[in-house]
Amino acid sequence: MAVLSIDGVVSRNEAMLRDGPALAAWSLELAQAIGMHPVGSPIVEPYAHWLNGAPSVVLFIEESAIILHSYPEASYIEITLHSCKEIPNYLNVSRTIIEMLGLDVRYFLYEEARNWRERAITAYASRSWPLDKEL
Repeated sequence: MAVLSIDGVVSRNEAMLRDGPALAAWSLELAQAIGMHPVGSPIVEPYAHWLNGAPSVVLFIEESAIILHSYPEASYIEITLHSCKEIPNYLNVSRTIIEMLGLDVRYFLYEEARNWRERAITAYASRSWPLDKEL
């Protein structure tokens, strides 16, 4: 599994940070722009406890998921792309995101081989369940 996380301050499309349906529509645009394939409709969760609301969106894709968290009071967005395979063009994907939002990047991370399943299976393969004493 690969993970791409990119966060920053938005200078284009700022209004969508307060608008759940607009953020959901943008998640579909993003998937198309980076060659990912949506499975179903985006799921929008508005967080009313944030100043004037702050929607988050999850879009399941054939490759895994795109997760968006907005912080409209700071014109800030966190974008996480999980992929079941490497993202060989992750720099182009990042550039696309930056251009689409006019993003001033504050955080960037790409992990091309984050395979928790393999680690978990290897670590616990010889153990019997339950592991209550260890948890």
